[in-house]
Amino acid sequence: MPNFCAVAQCGSRSNRDKVSFFRFPSIYDNNKKVDPRKERRREAWILATRRTDLTDSKLKYQMICSRHFLEGKPAKLSDENHPDWIPSQNMGYDKRKASMERYNRSKKRIKQVIGTLQVCFGCYLSNLFILKESIQEPLLNMEIATHSAEVFDNLTSTLETTECTNVTEKDLEYGLLKANEEIYRLRKELSVHKFSMSDMKDDAKCKFYTGLSFEVLEIVFQLVEPYIMITPNTTLSKFEQVILTLMKLRLNLLFTDLGYRFNISRSTCGRIFKNVLHVLYKKLRSFVQWPERECLCATMPKCFKENFGNRVTVIIDCFEIFTEKPKNKEASSQHFSHYKHHHTIKYFIGISPQGSVMFISKAFTGRSSDKFITENSGFLKNLLPGDLILADRGFLIKDSVNLCMAEVQMPAFLKGKKQLHPKEVEDTRKLANVRIHVERVIGLLRRKYKITSNTLPMFMVRSKYKKIQTIDKILTVSCALINFCPSIVPQ
Repeated sequence: MPNFCAVAQCGSRSNRDKVSFFRFPSIYDNNKKVDPRKERRREAWILATRRTDLTDSKLKYQMICSRHFLEGKPAKLSDENHPDWIPSQNMGYDKRKASMERYNRSKKRIKQVIGTLQVCFGCYLSNLFILKESIQEPLLNMEIATHSAEVFDNLTSTLETTECTNVTEKDLEYGLLKANEEIYRLRKELSVHKFSMSDMKDDAKCKFYTGLSFEVLEIVFQLVEPYIMITPNTTLSKFEQVILTLMKLRLNLLFTDLGYRFNISRSTCGRIFKNVLHVLYKKLRSFVQWPERECLCATMPKCFKENFGNRVTVIIDCFEIFTEKPKNKEASSQHFSHYKHHHTIKYFIGISPQGSVMFISKAFTGRSSDKFITENSGFLKNLLPGDLILADRGFLIKDSVNLCMAEVQMPAFLKGKKQLHPKEVEDTRKLANVRIHVERVIGLLRRKYKITSNTLPMFMVRSKYKKIQTIDKILTVSCALINFCPSIVPQ
């Protein structure tokens, strides 16, 4: 049976074309254990073909022909910088073609650096040899003396095998100067990446850049790490990509600013943010969930028990986020909020009595009423008979909630009265005393993740082909991260 190429729009066949075929890389080593490098290469091959139907069972029989490699065959596993480490030619879509010239230039630069370091290392050995000859005073500690002698003997034997046995004083000074320059350059490059796992162990730094403690950040990273893609052209590690995304959410830095901080381009920053945000959304959205009634009753805070017993299920409210003015006139009129006197999008949020976010809606236009959002956000589907909802005056949803055999409690209205009844005043006071917690959670969300408190560009609000909007992913991820932090409601 002839072999076929797995690349789309490639019609190579082994019984007709003079090409070679190569199977997809295996992920196991000789001991039948998963090799991380082989696993990474296999994922890169699948990503290069852009085929979503390649399952593990199918990959056993799939092959790629030699037309998709510059040299006609895959590069060695250890040479990850080689253009043929993954197929890159004639892939059937627009992509920047790999070039051997760039690879050869990089190899030439690496050889130059290695040569320079070898010269510097030999010069350092010469300096140590001279230092050994100049030592006259005996060492008091015999163990230290013995160890020093062994070190000097090893250095001397290494020196004899190098080409630096006849170096002059000028050569030594030149080598030391070159070594210092190389060290300065490497330190400068290393100082660009200040967001490694070890750097984030400083709790104050971690909370400033991510809003999370280091322990929580570790848990979040372990949860999403297997789903973050790394290609041979990726310059940032998985941890740095997560930090970049959290810094965007936390500080709302411009992509240009993040590019300077991580030494990458602005477009790369945007692409990394989009990809990692999607992974965070998929893995963290389950942490914004409606808890069971038994859990709510068992952990009900004291301030709710004193006034409402164990009946309170959720506290609801709406908040708005400023956006740019849409170019379309109809969209502009729908997004304009007369309450904020600005173009906005509106969100419906529900928190539990314990202070965790248990419901967050999708984005609605700023012109939408609280009643319309409540009835069209899917919130009512979560209610059970006997649930008590605490709301503000704008939520005229009593009829809708009663259909679910639940109850909503709001502050009393005057309705033409000169003043409220004393009982109504007392009930309103009790309600306001606990309903304020939803305002505090919204304020915490805006302070901790400043991307929700600034004016958003329209590309984050628009959605193509009925996909989830970027701002919806941002709000869901931010609410999930808020749930990881200590509650603001006193227990």
